[in-house]
Amino acid sequence: MLVWLQSVAAVVLRVDSPGGDALASDLMWRAILQTRKQKPVIASMGDVAASGGASLSLIASQPSAQDVPVSDAGGVWRAVAAALLQSGIRLSLYAPQPTGIGT
Repeated sequence: MLVWLQSVAAVVLRVDSPGGDALASDLMWRAILQTRKQKPVIASMGDVAASGGASLSLIASQPSAQDVPVSDAGGVWRAVAAALLQSGIRLSLYAPQPTGIGT
């Protein structure tokens, strides 16, 4: 793997995706976290960085974007939760109970 080579200073992750498969995003998420232990990961967002692409960009060591990419909040909460946990902050989410009105 290239991350083990001393001549490789960083890994650039180019994100230009409208989103896609949750499993693929999860596998890439884990690979990025493992890579970050060895080398900086720089996320370069293209025209579109939505859903999993947006969350993958947020966990990079250094996210960057050219112009203004189209992005969304899908998957972003996962990155926010991971960042909070990494900082030692515990996150608890509470949802209101359904009232039965309108159902």
